Amino acid sequence: MDRGAEFKATFSNLLVNGPSKFQVDNLKVNLDKLTFDFNIYLPRLSFRGKYDLKIKLLLLNIAGKGDLNGVLENSRARVKLFCERYDRDGKAFMRAKRLAVKIQIEKGQFDMKDLFNGDAVLSQVGNQFINDNSRLFLDELTPGLERSLSETFKNTANEILQLATMDEIFPA
Repeated sequence: MDRGAEFKATFSNLLVNGPSKFQVDNLKVNLDKLTFDFNIYLPRLSFRGKYDLKIKLLLLNIAGKGDLNGVLENSRARVKLFCERYDRDGKAFMRAKRLAVKIQIEKGQFDMKDLFNGDAVLSQVGNQFINDNSRLFLDELTPGLERSLSETFKNTANEILQLATMDEIFPA
């Protein structure tokens, strides 16, 4: 995120934990096209990664580069799963080709290591400021989280789908 010289933040190498504890609702299935459209609720996601940050606000300059940890609560996502049919051992199976996730995050908490070159007092103040203004950071973090969740959910879907034929999943 680059909002001019006053605010620059980059997040990378995001790893997300907790997406397996999701709840599905409003499932719509198109068997002809093998598409699945649904909403999920993710009560809690934890993540870690890297950050590079420079913020200038009034008299406070917050800067740092290092490890990032965080927690997201009460997230909701729209998921679109696109599958394809394939044959294995003379039987029809299904696999995920593409999975898209669009997420809305209600609340986030961040812990950025090495703010102000690791100064403990200033790091605490900087992290407090960041958490008090978390919406700015959530908006920047969301695209990376969506990519990570899309990949995780697609892999999980394929692990499940390879275990059953289409006739077993969709009995006549």
